[in-house]
Amino acid sequence: MSIENNIYGDELKAVINGTETDTSFFMDKTGEIAAAVYRVFPGVTAAFYNIYTNNSFCQTVRGNYLEISHCREGRIECEFEDSFYYLSSGDLSIGIAENGFIKKSDFPLRYYHGVSILIDLHHAPDCFSCFLSDVNVSLSGIVKKYCRHSQCYIARSKPYVTHIFSELYSVPESIKKGCLKIKVLELLLLLSSADTEDSESVRSAASAAQMRTAREISGYIMEHMDDHITIPQLSEYFHISATQIKNLFKAVYGQSVYSYAKTWKMQTAALLLKTSNISVLELAVQLGYSNASKFSQAFRDVMGMLPREYRNLFSDYSNSTWNGEERS
Repeated sequence: MSIENNIYGDELKAVINGTETDTSFFMDKTGEIAAAVYRVFPGVTAAFYNIYTNNSFCQTVRGNYLEISHCREGRIECEFEDSFYYLSSGDLSIGIAENGFIKKSDFPLRYYHGVSILIDLHHAPDCFSCFLSDVNVSLSGIVKKYCRHSQCYIARSKPYVTHIFSELYSVPESIKKGCLKIKVLELLLLLSSADTEDSESVRSAASAAQMRTAREISGYIMEHMDDHITIPQLSEYFHISATQIKNLFKAVYGQSVYSYAKTWKMQTAALLLKTSNISVLELAVQLGYSNASKFSQAFRDVMGMLPREYRNLFSDYSNSTWNGEERS
């Protein structure tokens, strides 16, 4: 049975239909959602996503799975079992579903690059020491630690997470499957020992009501990107107290209103720097900054480099990448 038929249902059309030990590439009907799926170990697969779309993506996964997802770039907002959560650049989520699940995803920045590791709890070994003797990792222990009462655990960008995933996106295809084996074992080992009490981590997803209100406020902020919107202004406009707004954004987005707006602006700027010839000064004005210097500093705070450095980094890319390589 091919990988995508075994896991992903019928939503994605196979481009290359691999066997269980090969790689499968597939897309949705619009061609804007593409994935490469690798079988890492028995019961363990890794799917690399490159998504460029304004549309929602409904994914059906059959079986009982532990899902570990990492966002490399862009943003994804997911509806999962009547709750919502989001991932931004560098974030990691860990969730569990029994008897399969349907996950609806939206992409506010119109693009998303990331990887999801799916572990079939019925077919993967509970202890991974059978692959490497010193990797004493218990799947049931990870599930108990991170997914109590079927909650979704979200860790905001962490150095150890970045370390594990950074090499996966650009490793040569000839050694990718071998590298995946090493990195999956490393990830599971670190998750087994990581501290879950970090204040920046979110054990439960947001409720539908919280997400709807947060999206309304977020939409208002994005419609006024060239203005400096304050919390008192939002409180007056939406008839919600400033404290409620602060708590709401922390629950839904894991950060303050100011940090959220700044991150959203810089991720929007990153996309425009890669896909257009807009100048840094024009971009600064468009996003509400009084000069290019202030904008450049804000961009570096979020993206880790100056706008011109970021544009140069992607100067050899077309409009998208496929697992770190230029996509035809």
